[in-house]
Amino acid sequence: MEKRGYFFSMDAFMAIMIVIIGVILAASNLVTRPFQVQTLSLSQDFLNTMANTKLYELNDNDYQAIQNQKRNGAIINLDNTIMQQIGEYYFRDISLAGQKCAPVTCMNLSTEFLENFLNSTVPLNYDIRITIESMIVINNLTDPRKARNLILYKRIVNGIYKPQYGWGPYKVNITVWQKST
Repeated sequence: MEKRGYFFSMDAFMAIMIVIIGVILAASNLVTRPFQVQTLSLSQDFLNTMANTKLYELNDNDYQAIQNQKRNGAIINLDNTIMQQIGEYYFRDISLAGQKCAPVTCMNLSTEFLENFLNSTVPLNYDIRITIESMIVINNLTDPRKARNLILYKRIVNGIYKPQYGWGPYKVNITVWQKST
């Protein structure tokens, strides 16, 4: 009779241990799991900001590089959105041999423009890559293949450069991901 009670106690102890280990494993996975909704909403907000914010709406005091580009004549049309300005720089580089962007290429101005804008827009625990057609405009150093959450948006951009040139449509890819820790 004594052995029967011993086996039942041992079974109960083993069952409790298994349940405790299961709860600990489940809780640890929930804590380290990144928030997909946060990455999704950040990338959508960023895309909408780039597609809808006109250059004249940006405060020159917050974006010094953009103010310099306006002053030196690299930015011609203040009614362009941020995304259209990137497209215009791309057009001027490939079709007009960098017209009005000397001594650097227009895409260098585009990179400077976007870095200035992104520094105050994208949180530090996120990275971003922006390409137009196949040319990389912004590429952060972390590898997106190791990302915890990665969201890719594609947008078509077109516009007018001066009255005589229509440009586009160009495909813009915006990739946002949360850095792995």
